[in-house]
Formats: sequence, structure tokens, C-alpha cells
Amino acid sequence: MAREVIEADILEGEAQLGRGLLGRARHAGQVGRHVDQRDLAADHLRRRRCGFCRCLKGWLLHPGTSAGEHETLPCAPEPLQNLRRASFARERCLFARDPRLRRRALLGGAAALAFGTAPARAASQAVRLLCGFGAGNPTDLCATLIGEAFADALGQPIELDYAIGDAGRTAVRETIDSEPDGHTLLIAEVLNLVLQDSSGDLLNGLQPVAKITRGMSASIVASAVSGVDSWDRLLTAARSRSLRAATTGSRTTLGMAMGLVEERARLSFDVREVANTREALDLLRTRRVDIAALDTRSALLNNDRNGTKLAVIATSGARRSPDLPRVPTFAEIFNDPKIAYTISYAVFTSARVAPPATERLTAAMLRIRDDRQVESQARFARLPLQIDGPDVVRETIARDRRVAGALPRV
Repeated sequence: MAREVIEADILEGEAQLGRGLLGRARHAGQVGRHVDQRDLAADHLRRRRCGFCRCLKGWLLHPGTSAGEHETLPCAPEPLQNLRRASFARERCLFARDPRLRRRALLGGAAALAFGTAPARAASQAVRLLCGFGAGNPTDLCATLIGEAFADALGQPIELDYAIGDAGRTAVRETIDSEPDGHTLLIAEVLNLVLQDSSGDLLNGLQPVAKITRGMSASIVASAVSGVDSWDRLLTAARSRSLRAATTGSRTTLGMAMGLVEERARLSFDVREVANTREALDLLRTRRVDIAALDTRSALLNNDRNGTKLAVIATSGARRSPDLPRVPTFAEIFNDPKIAYTISYAVFTSARVAPPATERLTAAMLRIRDDRQVESQARFARLPLQIDGPDVVRETIARDRRVAGALPRV
């Protein structure tokens, strides 16, 4: 089947674009040539990926360069001041950025354009998938991962959008206040919603559509060559000097891990708040902080793909990670199973949306479970994809409310 190539304007100075979902896409000289996922994966294992490239299911070629010239471009996550236009090979994929960093990624755009529909009209008919945190955050990764398959299953374009601020509350309120037609959805971290819902008005204003991942642990991480690469060494270092620590804020689930360590171990860190996990990783790799609170998935993915290795010191899960059998959990260290917690993601819509519309959205989400391509992408991204219905989301909310009572207050 012929594949559509859709061009997207990417504005100057967009610093968040780097780091492709699946790693480095191999550039082969002819715009529009499709790259098979197996080739993409094999190439990723052979070669360091280019930090300037972000692709969903295909590849991106820097404009004005041949394939050979592109090999010489610096592979670092810097502002993309040279990047003006990009071509994405694969049907149903269109990204566009505006100066305010509110991304609108119209997934399903190829089908609309094939019928002669103007992009503006296609966008007006789209279902918005709203993220409360910016690019580089796991919420954004989850949205990018499921977007195209969700558009296929729903039979409508899906528009990725950001409403960033107030620890995710801005996106929640925008979803709650949206038209009750099922055209605005929220993708969010369930435990974070519970933590931010002190007044009880946020979750009451939402209804679950589907859960999209199993639980992932948070962790305290350091550079593998820092000398602070185990729990005992962390305690020794923290008691002799003030360690610099990066977190996404005390009101976030990753920041809670840092707060938990400070509270239970009676330590005090020089905390630096960052916008997302990517920034925390960059601070660790450049030794501008000593430790950071990350989702464990990001730390493992960094070690898969970068020369600068990280040491995971402790994790928040109830049991040790199979990938990290020697790394203790907070529950072990502090002998308290009640403080174990994980992070999972789900899709919601406004509580005012009628049940038939919500059920249609849920049915489309559940069909993604049979999409082998999404499953493969999730595996490469170390994302524990598992799509379940709204009842499982409600069970997760109830569990996370119990967990939140044992964690440090935000």
C-alpha cells in the first residue's frame, strides 16, 4: 500500500524535540522511504541514536542535508535552531509546534488529507489527548506511543496537546471544563492525580476511559562513577556533605521518592527542581547534581542507550525489580511495606460526558491491545504497556489513595 508522506513545520528554538521514541532512525537518502521497525531496532542496537531526531513510526531527515551529511550532525539534545521542516514516513502522523510549546500532533492527518480535507478542518474534528506535562516526560511518551493506534481504532484523528502547569492540575481542569462531547481526553499519572486531589474536586470531575500501563517504580539514581552508587554510600556521603538532588518537585510522584528518603533517613538535600526527567538526566550526566529522583524505566533506558551509566540506589516498588535484583526497595530499607508505590498511567474524560460516548472511547482503547506494533514499540521504550478498562482504573485510584496516606505530605 502506498504510504503518505506528510510534512510538518517545526519552529525554531524548540528544545524539547530531541530523542526519538525508539532510538536512532537510520537515514537512507530518499525522502519518503519507509524503514521497517526491525531495521530500526537493529540499527538502534548498532549505532548511537541522534538526539535531534524524534520519530513515531518512520524516520526524519534533517532538511538540506543528504544522508551522508546527516551522519556528521552533533548528537546532543540542544535547541533545534536549524530545523525548519521535516518529513515523516508513515501514514497518519503529523506534528506541528507553536511558540508557546503547546504541541498539537494530529494523528490521523494523512487520512484526512488524502480526502482533500484541509488541516484546520481535520483538527476541528479531532479528539484532543491532553498532557499535563511537557515533552520528555513519561506522560508524553505514553501519549505518543498510543496516539496513532488509538486514531485507527477510533476512526477519528487524535490531536496531542499540552496544558502544562500546577503539577498537572491545569490539564485536569481543562478536561473537566471541556465540552461534554467526548472530544477532550486527559492522559495522566494516576497517583499524581490522587496526590493533587486534596480537595476532592479533580477526580470527581473525571471519569476513567482506560488504564494503559502496569505500575512502574520511582527510584533514587546517581552517576555510576560518582561514588554514591549504593544505599550505604549515599548515607555516608549525605551525612558528610550536602548532596545536590534533582526532582520534578515535591508535589510530584518522583519528588515524593526524594521526600521519602529525606524523611525516613533523616537527611537533607540541596534540592533543585526540574521541568522533566530529561532535564534531571542531563544534570546527572554532567555531574551538576549528585542524585536525582527518576522513574526507574528512564534510568534503565539511559543505561541501554548512553555511554554515561547511572546507578539505581533504591526503588519504590513492593518487590525488587527483575532488572535490578541487587537494588533494595524503600519498603525493605525502612521495613515498612506500606510505603511501596508504583506509577501508572490512564486516560480520562470529563465526568459530564454521556456513558455511550465514554464506552465508545473505551472500546477503541481496548482494541489497541491487539496492535503488535504498539506492543513492540513499548518494549523498546521499556514501557510496561497493559491496557485495561475503567474498572481497573478505579481499583488503581483506590489503591493509590491508600498509598498516599503513608507517603510524605506534599
